[in-house]
Amino acid sequence: MPYSFTAKGFASLLQTKQDLLAKLRRHTDEYHQQRSTKTTLDLSGDGDISDHLETVRDMHQVEQQLAEVEHWRVNSVIVEPTTQIERLYIGNVAKIQRFADVEGTKKIGKPESYLVGGYRETDTTASPPVLSYDSPILANFIGKRADSNDLEPLHIGGRTQYLELLEISLPAAKPCAHLKVVGT
Repeated sequence: MPYSFTAKGFASLLQTKQDLLAKLRRHTDEYHQQRSTKTTLDLSGDGDISDHLETVRDMHQVEQQLAEVEHWRVNSVIVEPTTQIERLYIGNVAKIQRFADVEGTKKIGKPESYLVGGYRETDTTASPPVLSYDSPILANFIGKRADSNDLEPLHIGGRTQYLELLEISLPAAKPCAHLKVVGT
């Protein structure tokens, strides 16, 4: 299944890959430098190889992170945020109401609005906050209409809340900087 990224989200993914490659190069250089100095210390029996082992561990962690980023990159699709409001997709603003019961009679707070972002794109400081389309709050509503009146369960810390998609709209005049709306 492909991962849907906005153009900015994909650029951020590529930057993350470059940062991880640079980190791996630093660890590799450090590894070779430690290896050359530790070999002489180890032969005399006075050496402590804990720094060397830590560097090896760090290299393996970075390699695992690189593999994950590369998996996302090769299985990604760059999507333009939608300009329609029939169904919820990347680029829409979703207005969601939380309920304490499955019948939808006990509201929890006021309705909350979220801008639907691409895979792993989140910005809680934006207005409205950006959540990834695969976030627990939005995932069950992607592709659905606002008039479906479906209550979707959200499990939080051993409790279940129920969410209803009240409204789908486009972002205000200028969406968050990382989302470019086509056709405006």
